[in-house]
Parts: sequence; structure tokens; C-alpha cells
Amino acid sequence: MAIAPQPGAVPFDEAIRFFRDKLNIGTDGWRDLSAEAYTTSFAVAGVRNMEALQAIRSAIDGAITNGTTLDDFRRELRDIMARTGLELRGKFGWRSRVIFETNLRTAYAAGKWAQIERLKSARPYVRYVAVLDNRTRPQHRAWHGTVLPVDHPFWDTHFPPNGWGCRCTVQSLSQRDLTRFGFTITDPAPPSGTAPRSIRGRDGNRIVELPPGIDEGWAHNVGKAERAARGGGPLPGWSAPLTPQDITPPAGLAATSLADAAAIGSRARDAARRLHDALLQVDADLGAASAARWGADVRAAAAADFMLWAAATLQRGQARGELRVLAALKQPEIAAVTAAGRPPATAAIWIRDEELIHLVRSTKAERGQAISQAMVLRLPDLIDQPDAVLLDLEGGELLFVFTPGRPEDARLGKIVVRSGLTRRRQERGTRRLVDGSGVVTAGLVELRVLTDTNRYRVISGSL
Repeated sequence: MAIAPQPGAVPFDEAIRFFRDKLNIGTDGWRDLSAEAYTTSFAVAGVRNMEALQAIRSAIDGAITNGTTLDDFRRELRDIMARTGLELRGKFGWRSRVIFETNLRTAYAAGKWAQIERLKSARPYVRYVAVLDNRTRPQHRAWHGTVLPVDHPFWDTHFPPNGWGCRCTVQSLSQRDLTRFGFTITDPAPPSGTAPRSIRGRDGNRIVELPPGIDEGWAHNVGKAERAARGGGPLPGWSAPLTPQDITPPAGLAATSLADAAAIGSRARDAARRLHDALLQVDADLGAASAARWGADVRAAAAADFMLWAAATLQRGQARGELRVLAALKQPEIAAVTAAGRPPATAAIWIRDEELIHLVRSTKAERGQAISQAMVLRLPDLIDQPDAVLLDLEGGELLFVFTPGRPEDARLGKIVVRSGLTRRRQERGTRRLVDGSGVVTAGLVELRVLTDTNRYRVISGSL
């Protein structure tokens, strides 16, 4: 009978891969990220210091890979705190255990689910196993021994761990195992619906819909959530076996750039894309604050994902209603466009494939007004780190200004972003409306035009 190894007991390749594919995210509190976002992000509540966060991550990686203990982790954590000046909320003993066990148990759960999915044709059943002592929650004790098919919806919400400190696990079973051990499929399955629950937080009590017996933030299958979050699939508009290497690099783009982007890995790119898409679900201020804490690895993965999508889109030359979130508004930019009468619903800055193709249209290039295709593929970096950001006093748009790097051309590049937009997005066969700020045009402009104070106001940076 296949039993999941205990956290830290033996090396577990699937668990190691799950943990190492995460991106570092600084947070103020554990509710800053959704439960699903934690499957692709490494975060420690209240830790915004990236040096400390990476050091904690390395210590946990050692526990997952080498089987180091909680005591080993605590010694490392004390050293990290002394070295970086990190202060953790709560009592050290309790907090260190939560950090250690939460990360190990979720990594092992995701790894176990990957194994279950891979072997489900031979082992099509899963059995819930609780630790039957005086620390076990009543509902978890009641679920002990539940046997259901791998694809049963019960495992969507009740695959352990199911709460802080939950020690439950599962067994993967074949039909022969059922017969050998006298197990039977549970019929009917335990109830899996939700009920309102009052949750106490720093801002008072909130009412949350949760399955009975499952803590807030744990009512999901971490393995399924991880698989969904990594499910970017092939490049939009293409089908296997086309790879990023099959895309012709645009003129002016180093031949290695696309290969370098692909080398970051599809799992990291998909994770970064999910974080960017999450900006479409929260208000502008919260989104901007969240994006400000993303590390360099998130930005690099997101830029690589955009480059490959944009290159494939330009090579295809035909719009399909696709849309990519490529950056986030910063707080000064949100304040500026709000004062100009264009308050953004979200912090997301996106571009549709239609506008992307329009940026490099031949008529604009023939007039000498277009930015190069190589620059188009670098839009996330140019928006995230411009030379200056200007507010158009007439239309309320933002201009992200950059230096094109053409020695023969003294003009500057500009990317025009308009807030308060709603657009239709086509993705995986479905359409939905998204709110945010969109790139509407880009081009080359004389410096004297941008220094017209009757038309433009500098928000940040300098010309």
C-alpha cells in the first residue's frame, strides 16, 4: 500500500520540484495572497526583506531535500534573524513550527498528488488517513478511512493538509489493495459543502464560507491548484511541436533572447503570469502594493513570458482577442490618473494582441514613428523601469518614456497607457471582460514635445 512519506523523512522528487519552482513574494500578512497563489509563491507572512525570505526558503529547501529537522530549522532561523535584523510576529517556537510544517506538508501534499495522478490508472482510489490521538480535529477523525476514486470532487477541497498544523495524509490504493485490506468505497461520500463561519482577524470578524473542519486558506487541493496554476500550455496560437526556438527573432533582437526567455522555464513563467492576472481581481491600491513587493525573479519570469507571447503573436500577425497583463501601476501613477478623472479599477496594465500588432504596423514604420519590434518585446521592462512617467493633461493618459538606444536618432520612445478601460479577453475558449489600464499606442517623439508643461506633467523620473 502506497503511503505518503512524512515531511522531511526521505527525499521526495515531486515535493522538491514543487517547492523549487516557487517565486519569492514579500507580504505584510498571510492573507495578502490567495490560497491558490501560495501554490506558486513562497511567502512568509510579514516578511518583506528579500534577503531574509530567500534565506528562510533555503533552510526549508534543505529540510525537504535532506530531511533536516525542526530543531535544525530553528537554529538556522535564529541565525537568519540575527544576520538580517528580521523580526517575526508571534512567539518564536510557535511561529517557527508554523513556517516549517506548513511549507513541508504542502510540498509533500503537492508531490503526493502528482504521484496519485500519474498512477491513477493502476491505483484509482485514495484513502484519507488521520492521526488518531487527542490532538485530532473531530471532523478529521470522522474522515479517517474514507475511500473514494481519485477523480471524486471530495478531494478538491478535502485533500490534506486541511488546516494549520493538520497532520492528516492519504494512501493511494489499487483494487487489489481494497480486497487485501478489506476496504470499501465510501458511499455516500462525506458531505463536502460549505457553511458560513466567523473568522477573527486584526480588522475584526469576517464571515467566510468554508467546509466544516477546514481552516481558512486550506479548502483546496494543493496539488490540483499547483497543476492548474502551471497549466500555461503551449504558446497561444500555436500547437505542439512548435517551440520558442521555432519563432524568428525580430530585427534588432539578439538571437539568444528568445532562447534565454525559454530557459527560465514554463513553470516559472506560468506562475508569474498568474500573479499578473491576479491584479485583475483586486482594487488598484491593493494590486499596486502587492506588485511592489514582487522580487526580481517574478519580474524576469513575467518579462520572459511576455516576450515569447509577443514574438509568437507578431509572427502570427493575426489578432485573436488575447490579452496579457504586462505590468502594474505604481501608487503615484494611480493618484495622478485618478486626479485627472480616469480612476483605474485595478492596477493591471495590459495589452491586447490587436494593439500589439498595431504598434509595429508598416505604415507607422514607414513614417519613422514606430518603435522597433525588439522594443515591443521588452514592453514590461520599459513600463516598469522608464526614464520618466508623464501625465497627459488633456486626455489623462500616462506616458512611459524611455531611451530607444538609437545613436542616429535623438528622439525618445513613449508608451501610452489609458486607464479606466474595459476590454473583452479571449482565453482557452472563453470570453470575459477585464478592467484596468491598457497600452493604446507607442512610438517615437521629440523631447521638445514632452517638455511642453501646458500639455504634460512629470509624475516620476526625469526627461
